[in-house]
Amino acid sequence: MSITEGRIEAGTPQGAVAATEEFTTRWQNQAAKSWRSWTSPDDLIGAVVDGGRGMPAIPLFDFFTGRSVGFNGSVTLYDHDVIRLLAQNPARREPYFSRFQDFDAIYVQYSGTSVIDTEYGPLAVRPFQAAHIPAGVAHRTTGEPDCMRLALLSRVPVDVAIDTDAYTTNRQFVVRPTGGQRDLGAQPARPADDEWDYEAAFLWDDPVSRPTWYRRRAGALSTGSSGGREPSVIRIFDVFKYATGKSKGGPGPKIFGNSELEMKVYNTEGHQYGFHRGNGQDELWMQFRAESLNETEYGVIPLNAAHAVIAPPGISHRILGSKGFLRLNLYSRRPLILRVDPRQAITSTSFQIDE
Repeated sequence: MSITEGRIEAGTPQGAVAATEEFTTRWQNQAAKSWRSWTSPDDLIGAVVDGGRGMPAIPLFDFFTGRSVGFNGSVTLYDHDVIRLLAQNPARREPYFSRFQDFDAIYVQYSGTSVIDTEYGPLAVRPFQAAHIPAGVAHRTTGEPDCMRLALLSRVPVDVAIDTDAYTTNRQFVVRPTGGQRDLGAQPARPADDEWDYEAAFLWDDPVSRPTWYRRRAGALSTGSSGGREPSVIRIFDVFKYATGKSKGGPGPKIFGNSELEMKVYNTEGHQYGFHRGNGQDELWMQFRAESLNETEYGVIPLNAAHAVIAPPGISHRILGSKGFLRLNLYSRRPLILRVDPRQAITSTSFQIDE
């Protein structure tokens, strides 16, 4: 199946009949699911005529003005009092370690690769993998030139929700920016210093302008810790046991979560079996591979790879995914505020995704 300019190309199999069923869920309470039958999808698609938050779609990685080093140069995409979602494009070694004193970080690698040196040892993070760095763990990223990633920051500790011993596949993705990607250059590495390294400790309420700076002996922060909440890397799309969104399948597997957020992954191809209306939660859809048409009460919204849109609480929606569909969803108990203007994107980047 191929989707172009919001339409399914003629002659390709759709693999589904238009559904008229709708199911409703509440925040973190799947057992409270309710069902309703509609005469036609036309009763739902495009039904909103005025008001509400709308559903503006954004490119995830087209707002950079240069290379990011920690928070400097990072782009805040969405946030609220407890969650921040940033886009980052670090290249080469960052010149200092960062220690987030009172918030967790999840780094979701999109393109290129990176190595994160931590107090527990190095973590290699490849495309479509996620590194969890608990609060209080000093770390520093070395990214290759194509490195682009999302950084999810949470004031509430995040739990890893999957058992890595239960992976169902071992997929290897290679993702590179192509097309409109502007040459931003690589961040120059700090001059070699055989004796000293530096650490910046950040608090949630003032993460950029006033970190506490430390000088450490070189190598002192790159290994040595054990126990407690250890950092880890998760292969986020190796957890599927079924096709998501199908009547004989089920919801997307949860990979991270806490009382404020859930992160789930989806591999839905063709039509989702019913419309979904989520109450009490924002649904941030981040398309990772392939394309989708999203039939919503705000209309039909196409999403390409590396684009995102929020379904606000109470807005009914259904996915039509093309072949190879992979999506990461962030569910937030509180409304996420969009911090970029979709009309002000600086670049127009596409991605070559190989497996």
